[in-house]
Amino acid sequence: MALINAKSRFKNAATKAGLGLAAIATAMTPMTAANAMVRGDTATPEVMARHLKAEGQEVVALANKEVINRAQNRVDLYATAFTCSSDGSHGYVVVYDTPLGTVPTQSKVLARTQNCEIFNIDNRVSDVSYDQRVYDEQEIEQKCDELLKNDRVPACGSYQQAIRNSQEMGERIAYRGANSNAIDRSNFYVQGHFTMTASNEGQSAALWYTSEEGATILYDTYRDFSYSSSQQSRFSNIAPQISMK
Repeated sequence: MALINAKSRFKNAATKAGLGLAAIATAMTPMTAANAMVRGDTATPEVMARHLKAEGQEVVALANKEVINRAQNRVDLYATAFTCSSDGSHGYVVVYDTPLGTVPTQSKVLARTQNCEIFNIDNRVSDVSYDQRVYDEQEIEQKCDELLKNDRVPACGSYQQAIRNSQEMGERIAYRGANSNAIDRSNFYVQGHFTMTASNEGQSAALWYTSEEGATILYDTYRDFSYSSSQQSRFSNIAPQISMK
């Protein structure tokens, strides 16, 4: 089992294929109360905003997704919004076709999360592990071996190892939620979970996916992470946490 390298976190697009998380481009259908968005839904930014509003979503954080363009030897950036409903029932990771600070023309739901949570990385408090379950090390190794086979993912390890790697890079847990898969547009089931880590300066960030077996892979890397103004206001209204260390 190859553990995730804390110093080199880039990946290629094949990473998602092994987990069945590849986005499927589908046409956005009209929104109704029981007609939520699903992974792969695409729309113009204006239509996407209306759908997010209809589901009571708020943008809690923004970042530029990094995608290596090997053919032209460069890293392309794509604006990404992390959302969560006010009651924390569910959220979305939405990627746009241009970087932050520019005007996008298209947007796509990269992931749907359930029981989403947002944390203030500016609080100097040790991370509390999101995943308290005790996994079987052999099952983690077997799942990682499966994902690593035929280069389906470049690296794989345990959730705890991923968080330690992030901490070594000065990152803390910023956003997390269960991976919510659609049966249809009104019924969903959980399969693993996502954890977003980001540095205090916003220079680096990472989205990790953990399978049901506990195998964790680097899903995407980001830069220019920041909280939305509304989320910053919520943080300022919360009493500061106190580290017991």
